Amino acid sequence: MKSIKARPGQAGTCHPCCPATEPECPYGPAMRFILSLPVLVVVLSMVLEGPAAAQAADTSSTLESIPDKLKELGSTLEEKVRAAIDHIKRSDIPKKTRTWFLETYDKVKEKLKTTFS
Repeated sequence: MKSIKARPGQAGTCHPCCPATEPECPYGPAMRFILSLPVLVVVLSMVLEGPAAAQAADTSSTLESIPDKLKELGSTLEEKVRAAIDHIKRSDIPKKTRTWFLETYDKVKEKLKTTFS
């Protein structure tokens, strides 16, 4: 690790290897990202946990409703996917994409033919 001497009064000199944007700096962006991951995990676990135990309904009714919720999610997802596929089939995107690829292929083929002839 390269050691850089911090100059007095230099902006951003909170530690010997400033600036913090230097790739070898242990306090740089990568370290801040790594330190933020546990916080993100804790927040997500709190959000996904749902209501507190005192506020939660009966556990058995919650467990019984899971299959119904999964069926509802599956049917909703299926409807959205089918609608998206139908929209793509009705649009002219596939035709335009195919035409563009064919034109580009023909241009490249012609360029190679004239270059290597």
